[in-house]
Amino acid sequence: MFSSVSTRRYEKADRHCHADHHQLVVALDGAMTLELGIHSGIVTKDRAVLVPRGVPHSFQADRGSCFLVADLSDDHLPMGLNGRETAEAFFGISPGLRHLCHYLESEMTSRGTLSRDIAHHVTALISASITPATRHSAPVERAIHLVQDDPTCWTMAALGQVTGLSPTALAKRFRAETGTSLATYQADLCLSHARTLILTTMRPLAAIAFEAGYRDQSSFGRAFRRTFGVSPGSLRRIDKATQ
Repeated sequence: MFSSVSTRRYEKADRHCHADHHQLVVALDGAMTLELGIHSGIVTKDRAVLVPRGVPHSFQADRGSCFLVADLSDDHLPMGLNGRETAEAFFGISPGLRHLCHYLESEMTSRGTLSRDIAHHVTALISASITPATRHSAPVERAIHLVQDDPTCWTMAALGQVTGLSPTALAKRFRAETGTSLATYQADLCLSHARTLILTTMRPLAAIAFEAGYRDQSSFGRAFRRTFGVSPGSLRRIDKATQ
């Protein structure tokens, strides 16, 4: 049974799970790094997440971030997805859906709640963006686990050697099975780790950039802003100012 659509402000949650519903989370303002089962990813204005029922997860969000959250039963997932094995957890949000989510935020701010019919239709639109999962081949699954353990130390050549594929073959298979390039996947993990360090430590930004695999702070700043919509320095200042 459909439960609710609401706006919520998160900062951090220790590992937990939802026993009776799936949860869709769309970023309205700010971003969130989320550990979901054995995987991790980033929720931003362009990327949402489906948190399956019963899957342990934890997250760290920018201070003051706001998210549109929908609690779902199996009946409200499209194409018969069960949310655990048949859907990709992180998925893209189109500009149109992003504008719709911001409109809903303003409606809930002024009216307090959405009608059940509106909430149902909006959730259906967002859920339709969920990508059915593909079962990863052994080389791709191996590459994913290795990169998640340490995203900065693996080159394509080294991953190819460990997985038994040439770098070109691994790159093609990774994109075909995941919908993204291995380089982008690694970069997202590195930036996610950097963002956590910015929010939880006072380490110099140059040191964080180096640990994230960037040779200079300028290229790190450009990549960070492109992903999160804010510079590393601004994120730290905003976070400290709102403590």
